[in-house]
Amino acid sequence: PDRSLAEVNQSAAPPIAKDTDEQLKQAMVKISTFPTVLDPKLWNGEEMKADVRANTIQNVNTLVKRLGGAGAKVDAIELFGSNASYEYDDKADFGVHVFLSSPTVTPDNLNSLAKLLSNYTELKQEGRINYYGVPLEVTFHGKRGASYQPKAGSGQYSLTTGQWIEKPTQQPNA
Repeated sequence: PDRSLAEVNQSAAPPIAKDTDEQLKQAMVKISTFPTVLDPKLWNGEEMKADVRANTIQNVNTLVKRLGGAGAKVDAIELFGSNASYEYDDKADFGVHVFLSSPTVTPDNLNSLAKLLSNYTELKQEGRINYYGVPLEVTFHGKRGASYQPKAGSGQYSLTTGQWIEKPTQQPNA
């Protein structure tokens, strides 16, 4: 159906600033300015807070036990995303990826089980576990895909070893 330009504009996303040039300038600075330190709620400098790391490992192990007879074991617990970099904001979660293995289940079947566990965890735990106000989000994998390989500049932290796999690069501000 034909719609007038006014109807199309009404259904468009609201503008980021609608009153003054100064509001527009402030909105642009906000979306183009990156933190210069890792989130101090989770990190002491470039070292993860010990309680955050220990609680994450404990929570992951509890969740993996729910796999039951699959014989799955945790190979690695890793942090990717904005809280492993200088790109976090107030809405960022603590996005942990758990890589599993099993001597009795094929990688493809383990990947299917891992997806079920991820879905279950999302339904039951989403937003319930927080570290200093930052929600924990856990995703399980039966195999490590290409998108979970280290990439230069993108932060990737091993909670398993307590060390950086790939240190993040600070983002330039516009």
